[in-house]
Amino acid sequence: LVLFIFWEILGVLVYGLISIKSEHTPSVQSASKFLLMTLAYDLALFSGILWLFTLTGHFQIHLVLQSLASLELVSGTAWLISFLFLLGVMGKTAQFPFHFWLPGAMKAPTPVIAYLHSATMVNACLFLLARLHPLFGESSFWYPSLAAFGSITMIVSSILSLYQADVKAILAYTTLFVLGLMVYLLASTQWLAAEAFALLLLFHALYKSAAFMLVGTIDKTFSTRNLHELRGI
Repeated sequence: LVLFIFWEILGVLVYGLISIKSEHTPSVQSASKFLLMTLAYDLALFSGILWLFTLTGHFQIHLVLQSLASLELVSGTAWLISFLFLLGVMGKTAQFPFHFWLPGAMKAPTPVIAYLHSATMVNACLFLLARLHPLFGESSFWYPSLAAFGSITMIVSSILSLYQADVKAILAYTTLFVLGLMVYLLASTQWLAAEAFALLLLFHALYKSAAFMLVGTIDKTFSTRNLHELRGI
């Protein structure tokens, strides 16, 4: 429950960061779209949390795990609960078909983009997804869903990045690709895949924020982010 409360606080803070230039209409529109969409995802997540509470009588993750181990859930019930959690997390990690809000958020100032695209919202959601593994790992629906979301997101983001001329947009779609890759790694039960996920989660926060700050420096210096206009610099 505390996790969900701070999850909501994080969403409000990100909304404020995207719309920080209140006179910049595209930033405000992107922030409003982000807030409305993530509130819808959060409702699904909260519904799943309440459903688990009605079954187990606990909000603490370790106590929920202990209770579920002694309960024989109807397969349909387990499927629906895991679907609600997946819907909440996939939306905030910008997996296809919920991916459109993340490239749209690039209208915010560069330091905000570096923060949002690399370390905050999306990585926090992926960490939560990893923590949910013990809850839903036994469900036949869980791992195939992660593999499907991750692989489709990688393919779609790769194709869309080929049509971008804005360097910041290219980085945004590579962010989507890495997010899809990390979700795909979580679709494996192998320990090596879990280690790869943990390392990529850390490295992505470090290199992607630096890359966005570099694009911001180029934009300030040359007054453009267009790849064709920057050729030869």
